[in-house]
Amino acid sequence: MAGSTNKTVRDIFESMESGPAASSSTDTAQAWLDHHSRSLGLFIDGQFVRPDGRQSRSLTDSKGGNVCSTVCAVDDDVSQCASSAVNGFKAWSGLSCHQRAKVLLRGDQHIAKMGSGLYQQSL
Repeated sequence: MAGSTNKTVRDIFESMESGPAASSSTDTAQAWLDHHSRSLGLFIDGQFVRPDGRQSRSLTDSKGGNVCSTVCAVDDDVSQCASSAVNGFKAWSGLSCHQRAKVLLRGDQHIAKMGSGLYQQSL
């Protein structure tokens, strides 16, 4: 690879050089928020939950526009989330490298699908 101008991630990290710029479009993120009615619960055990009796807060963008609302967690919610994370780690660490790679590739394919506009069309 003599004379190659391709830099590895390590080269970029060590030089602290900027990588390629990401697209500035927020269309995919806006579609995802719309799909969730711009109201997010707590993400526990792989799903959004909205426990009864919880306060919620609105999140705004830099211009003061409403982005979404989210549920405020209480101590019991945090404990439940931590237990879920421990269980998830046990399941994940029990997978072989090949099985983990398959999971990560499926996630990558889903993200690529979302970025291509196919996700927005299927909503």
